[in-house]
Amino acid sequence: MTEDTHETSREALAGDQKEEGQQSTGTDQFTPYLEVVNNDSQRTRAAIYVLIAALLLIFTAYRNTTYPDWLDARLAQLQHAALCIEAKVDDDACNASKEYASNFVFQGGAGRQPKIELDLDKESGRELKEQINAFIRQRTDALSLRLPFFGIAMDMNDLGVVSGFLLTAILYVLFASLKSEIDDLEVARHKAMRTGRTTDNLELLIMAQVLAPPAKRGLGVGQGLYLVFFLVPLVHFFVLRSDWETYGIAKTLQGEKWASIETWVDTGAFGLVVIFSALCIWQQIKLNGRLKGLSNRIESERKNSG
Repeated sequence: MTEDTHETSREALAGDQKEEGQQSTGTDQFTPYLEVVNNDSQRTRAAIYVLIAALLLIFTAYRNTTYPDWLDARLAQLQHAALCIEAKVDDDACNASKEYASNFVFQGGAGRQPKIELDLDKESGRELKEQINAFIRQRTDALSLRLPFFGIAMDMNDLGVVSGFLLTAILYVLFASLKSEIDDLEVARHKAMRTGRTTDNLELLIMAQVLAPPAKRGLGVGQGLYLVFFLVPLVHFFVLRSDWETYGIAKTLQGEKWASIETWVDTGAFGLVVIFSALCIWQQIKLNGRLKGLSNRIESERKNSG
């Protein structure tokens, strides 16, 4: 009787070890597929980070050189105040400009001392002129944009063309990364279904996604990426609109031929940005759908096992 009991225990232990060995083998076989999906996800995240950085750089450059920017607004008020003082005009607009200029030049005493009158022939007037000249130099420097990482500078009038092709290149890489991630995710899903630990392997696939995990309810991070893809052509549209609005200036500086060529190239680059943004949105929708399908399959497997 004792020998039978021991024999039964050994058989049960051998069965458990065999089952664990099969599960471990299934997981080991799935590991290379999981690593490929992880690498795809990392490439996609890197492309999105570069895209966001490029958008911030382009928007900042556009905002600093397009009316109504803060630098031009301050310079205009100080210049208007200087003209009002020189012409000795005391209407409401001049009084507002002179008050702003006085508070700007004498910031340490603004609001705590009696009103300080500016005089172009005295020290206060000289300080006002120096501040105006400083703003003019700063405004001139703002017409050149120094690109980070590359160490080169470009003229702000080329922002539309350069940013258009830069965004197109980044979007193309992002589109290729998303497409590769979707294809590899599908291959890994089929492999996970053939292993002994289907639910665990499917969960590992979902956990590999940082920017596109399926949401339990409402909008998830993956859906939030649609906003980023929508902002790309929107930001470039404002740059393109500024180029068309200043087309007359471009004709004066470059001549009609080159002004026309550059503006139409800028427009073509905007078209490419729109196309690749739409393609990225389409791929992101497909990726979110695949991940949602994985999540539903996990829930189904758990219900069946339960």
